[in-house]
Amino acid sequence: AFSRGFADATKSVRKASAWGAGLNWIWNTNLKYVLDFESTSFDGGAAANTDRATEKSIQTRLQLSF
Repeated sequence: AFSRGFADATKSVRKASAWGAGLNWIWNTNLKYVLDFESTSFDGGAAANTDRATEKSIQTRLQLSF
């Protein structure tokens, strides 16, 4: 992508590292609640060859089975 001009190496992320954690609550055989957190940190990708800001995400899911 860089050699063909589709991406600019001075503005692109060079490395991304992520970690996550999740909790599951199973209330009964028909109802489940899931809570997940993920954090991703970057090397490069911002102006003046600095690091892009860390991204943090929270996802939830309520599952009903019948």
